[in-house]
Amino acid sequence: MGDNEPPSDDEASSDDNASDSDSEDVEKHIPLTYQIPRETLRAAMNTSKSNVDGSSWSYTMYRGPNDEKIDLHYCRNMEVAETVAQYFVDEQVLGFDIEWKPNASAAAGIKGNASLIQLASENRIALFHISLFKGTTADELLPPTIKTILENPAILKTGVAVKSDFTRLRKFLGVEARGVFELSHLYKLVKFSKDEPEKVNRMLVSLANQVAEHLQLPLNKGAVRESDWSKPLLIDQMRYAASDAYAGVRLFDVLEAKRKKLRPTPPRPQCAELGLPIALAEGVVVRKYKSRKVAVVLDEEEEEESDDYQSALEEQEAIEESDEETSSSLDLPEDELSDEVSEEELVAPPTKRVGHPPASSPTSALELANFWLDAWHAAMPMHRQPIATSGQMRAYALWHEQNLSLAEVAAVLRDPPLATSTVSNYILSAVMLEQLPFKEERIKVLLKTMPSKVVTQRYWRILRTLGVEDVGDLETG
Repeated sequence: MGDNEPPSDDEASSDDNASDSDSEDVEKHIPLTYQIPRETLRAAMNTSKSNVDGSSWSYTMYRGPNDEKIDLHYCRNMEVAETVAQYFVDEQVLGFDIEWKPNASAAAGIKGNASLIQLASENRIALFHISLFKGTTADELLPPTIKTILENPAILKTGVAVKSDFTRLRKFLGVEARGVFELSHLYKLVKFSKDEPEKVNRMLVSLANQVAEHLQLPLNKGAVRESDWSKPLLIDQMRYAASDAYAGVRLFDVLEAKRKKLRPTPPRPQCAELGLPIALAEGVVVRKYKSRKVAVVLDEEEEEESDDYQSALEEQEAIEESDEETSSSLDLPEDELSDEVSEEELVAPPTKRVGHPPASSPTSALELANFWLDAWHAAMPMHRQPIATSGQMRAYALWHEQNLSLAEVAAVLRDPPLATSTVSNYILSAVMLEQLPFKEERIKVLLKTMPSKVVTQRYWRILRTLGVEDVGDLETG
């Protein structure tokens, strides 16, 4: 292969495996057999980025050992879907995604809120368009084999923001998912565990960013993503939906190959539904904090009412994809607060009061919150990075700096307003993670909006500051 000839994505990550094969302790990696032909990859990489169709990554580029194309099944009724689902029951890793009707309310039911389910293996992709199936109930719309696959912990369902996708499926289809694998966790582990372990956290990284970095071509995220997925699909919609799911398979393979080459080798992150922190390799320590920098995740019930997908992704400043309504974990890092984080390192810079704007001017209130947030960031020491997200800090600024009520904060942050329990979680997370000041009587109100178990397990430091051990001991004036 010439010096300028691009390797395939799996070859690029697996060339060094042979040199490690003599060690019994090394995890061996067997790359996938379907690859992008070198000439296809070279042409795409050389194509101008302005030519989206020519330079974008797609499942259609891949070919099997005998030049086979990837099979695509578009299933528009229960009978076909149940038959096609059988192809996936013996797979160990599947790419996963779902699509739904934009701005769908709960009244839109299953067909509006879980319109399309996508599964992908190395050589096959299926689009289960359940919004076109006959019937209205979960039993009528969800093929039994698909439910079995999604609830089987032995089959990894890989993707980005998959936990929130499965929250949606649980709510509307009764799926109790297991084997939910968040690619962002593996991405962070591979990218940072060796040289910057303090950056190994559970914040999400967009599928587009991961594809561009590890599969060597950009992922096209054009206007098609805003489609009404409850209606029959056109060809470009099929390709978009299929590529999103297939990216999960390819990224998992490449990232696993790169993880196995790390020395010392860290373990693969646990499935997202377990809620466990990302473990580093033995002997690797986090330099910046006494333990990994971690934060708070909403409970599943709270996730369903959290900020809309696009806004949450923007808050993380690394996410560019667009979905809707239930992906709350995107606005909050998913780890739980570690007891070992140094309180001295979490002390926040002084805050500045900015006044209370008229209640009739939510835009002005939001502008003031953003202004306060910019000033807060500017006052932060150079060596210190924020732990709370911008969304959490913005909610805190509206509540504490502008003295708005929970209902007012909820209305300023989103139309229709966020659930007040979500707003409470945002504010309490900001206070906890950044050691921010608060008025005792007002924070007691927030704590009493949360389940007692959540408060005692998650916000125990705030309780300790208040001199109580349990939510029941709180008294508000």
